[in-house]
Amino acid sequence: MNKQAISVSLDPDNLVWLRTQTRSTGCRSVSEMLDRLIREVRTSSQGKDSSVRSVVGTLEIAESDPDLSSADAAIRALFSTALRKPAAQKSHKGGSKKIIGQERAGRQKRG
Repeated sequence: MNKQAISVSLDPDNLVWLRTQTRSTGCRSVSEMLDRLIREVRTSSQGKDSSVRSVVGTLEIAESDPDLSSADAAIRALFSTALRKPAAQKSHKGGSKKIIGQERAGRQKRG
């Protein structure tokens, strides 16, 4: 199985708990324990019922472009802008909706 390295930031109490769980369950590493916990939640009936998330409402189609005629240009502009920014400025904080299909790509709706 291919695995991908990532970086996570945990609350110190959660890290202590995770390390304790790692030792007590015989896992070889914190990564293995975290992978096991995520797999258990994903495959349990509780995980399937309670963690289903919808993407409905995360994008809005601009009223001025209901057919998305200018969507290709808007997406290209978003990518070219992102590629020019230094890595530290690329992070996007959740909660904002992107408006697709307006002349001004990347404009965010507030509220």
